[in-house]
Amino acid sequence: MLGEEGYNGHDALRRYLSDIHEAFEDLRPLIDDALEIGEVVIAVGRVYYRGRESGVETDSAAGWIFKFRHEKVIVFRAFFEPEKQLEAVGLP
Repeated sequence: MLGEEGYNGHDALRRYLSDIHEAFEDLRPLIDDALEIGEVVIAVGRVYYRGRESGVETDSAAGWIFKFRHEKVIVFRAFFEPEKQLEAVGLP
């Protein structure tokens, strides 16, 4: 399954992008809201996607966390069920 084991490091980011390209013909993240806290950005929205082999189109709630250092992304995490993720970091 895509990303089940997680991705860490520059090479892993390239593998992540390759895995997405292989799995989906179309993938569009749409951000509804974002919050910047220091060097951390938390965004929530939806992801619309169409399977490359199946052709199935669907969408789901999603969220993203970015952590920056010296204007470079050092942590990126995408997740489903944004409410649970935000609660896990102490946000309502």
